Amino acid sequence: MTNDFPVTRHTIDCLERWLEILAKPLLPPQRVQEQDGAFHWEFNEQTPRALQVGKAVRMISGIRAALLLADLGHTVECFSLLRIVSEFAQEIFAIAEALLEKRFTEPQERFVQQYFAPLARNADEFEQQERERYVSREELFKAQYRLDEKVIGDPGRLRKLSRFVNYTYDKYVHGAYLTAM
Repeated sequence: MTNDFPVTRHTIDCLERWLEILAKPLLPPQRVQEQDGAFHWEFNEQTPRALQVGKAVRMISGIRAALLLADLGHTVECFSLLRIVSEFAQEIFAIAEALLEKRFTEPQERFVQQYFAPLARNADEFEQQERERYVSREELFKAQYRLDEKVIGDPGRLRKLSRFVNYTYDKYVHGAYLTAM
C-alpha cells in the first residue's frame, strides 16, 4: 500500500464500520432456498432503507477495488468502477430525497420495486419475462434537482455539473479514444 492520500485512505477504511451501523437493523440476512437447491441471501425487510444499504455495500466494495486499481496504475479501469459507484450514490440520494420528503414519485417507487424484483435464473426464464424499462438516471436525478432547488435555489447548477461528471465517466466506461491513450 502506498502512503499517498492518507486522509482518503483512512476515510475508506472507516466506510465498512459506518455501514455496519446502518445495516444492523436489517441483519442477520435470511437464507432463501430456491426450488433447484440453490439459495440466496436477503435482508429481513425489502424497504427503501434496505435498498440504500444494499447499494452502499456495492459502493464500498467498488471504492476499495478502484483504489487498488489506482495503486496499480490502472486508472482507466479505476474510473470505470468509480462511474458505477457514482451511479449507486445517485440512486441512494434519490431514495433519500423520497424518505426525507415523506413521499415517493412514481419513478422512485418503480425503482424500489425493480431493485427487489427477482432475477431470471437462466436464458429460458429470461426469455419468458416481460421486458420492463428501468428507471433512468435522468429520472432519478430529478430528486437531486428538487433538493438542490430547495436548498440552493438553482437546480441548473447541479444538473450541469452532474451531466459533466457522467459524461466524463461514460468516456472511460465506453472506451473513448482518449481514455485508451
